[in-house]
Amino acid sequence: MPRHRLFLITTLALSFCLALAGAAAAKPHGGKKPSDGDGGHKKVSSLFVDAPKAANLPVGTPTKVKVKVANHGKKPIAGVVLLAKASKEIEVAPAKAKVGTLKPRKAKVASFMVTVTAAGKPKLSFVAKAPGQAKSHDAIALKVGPAPPPKEEAKKVPRIIGRYFWNTYQVLTTTYMHAYYFVDEQWVYRGVPKEGLPTCSGATATGEEDGCLPYTWNESTGALTIGSTGGEYKADSHGLKVGEESFSEASLPEPGTKVDAEGSYINQFGLCPTACSFVTVDLHMSSNGEFARASGVAGFFGEGGSYGALPPEDHGTYAIDPRGRITFTYADGHVVVNTISFLLDDNNNPDPNYGILLGDSVYFGPHSSV
Repeated sequence: MPRHRLFLITTLALSFCLALAGAAAAKPHGGKKPSDGDGGHKKVSSLFVDAPKAANLPVGTPTKVKVKVANHGKKPIAGVVLLAKASKEIEVAPAKAKVGTLKPRKAKVASFMVTVTAAGKPKLSFVAKAPGQAKSHDAIALKVGPAPPPKEEAKKVPRIIGRYFWNTYQVLTTTYMHAYYFVDEQWVYRGVPKEGLPTCSGATATGEEDGCLPYTWNESTGALTIGSTGGEYKADSHGLKVGEESFSEASLPEPGTKVDAEGSYINQFGLCPTACSFVTVDLHMSSNGEFARASGVAGFFGEGGSYGALPPEDHGTYAIDPRGRITFTYADGHVVVNTISFLLDDNNNPDPNYGILLGDSVYFGPHSSV
């Protein structure tokens, strides 16, 4: 083929190819633009909602659900709100949480109280929106459990239980002590517990002896029966009546109690005034856990004495244990255990300086008129 013809054919072919390429570049794309669901173009949103993937919600029990909404963009987003979208079986509070402005690459958390009101297949999702932004949403897969069993109301404890009452009576010239301690709803201990408060599981007192007896008490009327003897206790009156006897309440100290207190026990034995003896025992207790307990201790302290200067059989340390029990550990090594309680003052407040009951002995203090 002649060279000029070959050149002409090549030139025409190249021109044709260039024309086709130009036409292809000018032709518009035939695909649809993303839609936001309203027929328009899809808006680009930087909002992102992150709700828990699943939650187990018992029926009728409010449960806190935390939902995070984030700004994944490079500019702040103002006016962000988070909406709860729930089916009819669910109550959500609040229905709308105001998130406010989200800074770029930052997130905030909103809390909702979600209550499932009925079993079924409830649905719950959260939607974030802001002016100029497309909505973002996330759903929670809910598992609905049965309603928890109703809580049993705490049984009201009768106000007589745990109370300790005492009185004194005389035989000839000697003073003795009598007491009642209400152990539980069924049993009362008659007598003075020697080494802490007793327990009762059955009747142990016969005749006039000390021990456990059954009792009944009507809180509204105050009517009381101990064994076969009638009586009365009005709630919070601090006084008890059994038969013809009246008793006063004493307060049982808490374990670990330490006090600064003093008192004296005075009694007489025999046929006074011809043949009798007097007994006086002084008691001092300090808030650092030391004590002195012996005849003549009061006079000793009046002269500025100290516990350590007393004979070892007259002083030591004490500890108040549970169930109204006090342990005196003397410096010479011997131990004495008593039941302890504090007398009530004229305003019905426990006051160890008004009086202390140790076993069957009453130590009246400087705040009393004895």
